[in-house]
Amino acid sequence: MRPATDRGVALLEVLVALAILSGAGLALLDLVTAGLRAERESRERERVLAVEDRVLTALTLLTQANSIAGSAAIPSVTSLRTSSGLSRRSIGSRWRSNRPGRSRTW
Repeated sequence: MRPATDRGVALLEVLVALAILSGAGLALLDLVTAGLRAERESRERERVLAVEDRVLTALTLLTQANSIAGSAAIPSVTSLRTSSGLSRRSIGSRWRSNRPGRSRTW
């Protein structure tokens, strides 16, 4: 039979091993969480860049169409944010009129 001190030391060694393993597990969990957060932020940035690219393309096309047609249209972008946090953008042209205070939006 073992002395009581040997059993106490074995229990202490098991507790220390469990503490080390739980610390390593928590560090791994933190790394996974940080990776998922970075992926979510990257997707959001990519979505915003895609929207900005579409807006810039539309403005470029409007500007080119205006220069070809020789018109006096002013490209405009309207951005509306809804209560749910979504945003909607519309792109159009305001045509200058010869009369002051009168313009058309397309």
